[in-house]
Amino acid sequence: MRFLQGARDERLRLLGWGRSLWPLYFITRREDEAAARLLAMVPSSQSWMADLGCGRGSAPARLRYEPCLGVDRSRRMVRASRYGEVGWALCADLAALPLRAHHFGLLLVIGVAEYWRDPEPLLREAARLLTREGHLLLTVSPAGWHARFRRLLGSPVYYHEDEILADLFTKYHIQVKARLNTPTQHLYLLSPNATAGSNNPAV
Repeated sequence: MRFLQGARDERLRLLGWGRSLWPLYFITRREDEAAARLLAMVPSSQSWMADLGCGRGSAPARLRYEPCLGVDRSRRMVRASRYGEVGWALCADLAALPLRAHHFGLLLVIGVAEYWRDPEPLLREAARLLTREGHLLLTVSPAGWHARFRRLLGSPVYYHEDEILADLFTKYHIQVKARLNTPTQHLYLLSPNATAGSNNPAV
């Protein structure tokens, strides 16, 4: 298990290095700009935010002023992240987080869902953690050359159809407030459905 985790960390490190080079740098910048446009729709609050599957820290998280908890299953990634430097970091399974329900006003789940064959546990936890006025920024990878390139690096990349995601959003009472697509990333800004009340199965 430790070997597999180390191999995953190395693949992510190589992917991060590759994204800093031309032309991947421009692709990354376009993704970050799309995320920034969606986050601009989220009002600032006093609630905590969390960067789930943070790696070394997602770029959009730097656009916010709320205190942010970085969460990743890789202990090495958490320690190397900017969250680890200030002590706001947690090494945990994203499908079963030891965190209070309805505690976070903003969740970032960026570049994570494509590593999950079934995204339901991830979305269930996100719905559980959000405050009733909170927001979730979720990204998924579409099929295309970029995903094939990542597979060549040895990273498993899973595609999630719109219909499957829509069913999960309905099941966990989260609704799409806005959506943006780039050639390499589909971005959703989601929030709890206010009419769901206590019927939310994630509660």
